[in-house]
Amino acid sequence: MKNLKNLFKPIMKFIIKHNLVVFIVFIVTGLTIAIYYLNISLSASFETHTSDTTSQINLVDFTPYQKVNNLVSNQYSVDNMPEVTLPTGRQNPFAE
Repeated sequence: MKNLKNLFKPIMKFIIKHNLVVFIVFIVTGLTIAIYYLNISLSASFETHTSDTTSQINLVDFTPYQKVNNLVSNQYSVDNMPEVTLPTGRQNPFAE
């Protein structure tokens, strides 16, 4: 029993002296392991769900988008743009 106490004495001295460092190392290690396993489980879940899905792009109704594009293109066509004229009689305040 005395040999056992003598064996753990330097280890306990180290832990007592550096208890904050040991605590931080355990916390960081635990968080790293938790994030690693969470990443593995999420990536495995994503791989199983993406292989089963099919594209449903043909179910989208494109007529509202076409109407908006036609409205925008008609409103801003080159023929309908007003002529830009600068006001007369103004002076440049930065010129000498």
